[in-house]
Amino acid sequence: MPRREKPLPRFWKWLGERNPRKASLWKFRRRLAPGMEVRKYEFPKVSSMQSPYAAYRELVRKKALEPMDDSRRDAMTALWMRATGYNVYEVADEMFKKARPLRKDTERRDWKSYARRVAQYAFSAPGDIDIAYAQLTPEKILHFHQEAEKLEAARLTAEREKEVEQQRSVFRMR
Repeated sequence: MPRREKPLPRFWKWLGERNPRKASLWKFRRRLAPGMEVRKYEFPKVSSMQSPYAAYRELVRKKALEPMDDSRRDAMTALWMRATGYNVYEVADEMFKKARPLRKDTERRDWKSYARRVAQYAFSAPGDIDIAYAQLTPEKILHFHQEAEKLEAARLTAEREKEVEQQRSVFRMR
């Protein structure tokens, strides 16, 4: 048998040259369960919230079965933003604006790059796998969004009450 001068590339790299999506699915094949349907998901816009990050992140924290770090929580939040109809640019923008202020000053990173990576994850094959695993239905998505709206309304009410109380205390000091 003749010797090859150049070794064959890894299968997923070879596949990536022909079909990047299939290569990505191949790379993450261990996360697939038998019978799982993984496809490119398109979701209608159900959210009208200007800034859903805080409410969605809080719900992800409450619904988590085990503790998760901030980066994983951001990834799950991005998945829910995708499921409620936000596009990749809106998700990245929201991550950049809202994730950084919640972190400690000791966490040094390129926040624009971080926001892009988190959003890209949510809209890529690994995100599709996680969505398929969660078996998101329109009812689940709507229920999640309604809970988030309630959380956001409660947060805004608490902020307004705190602001009014601060104004009252300023007037009392005179």
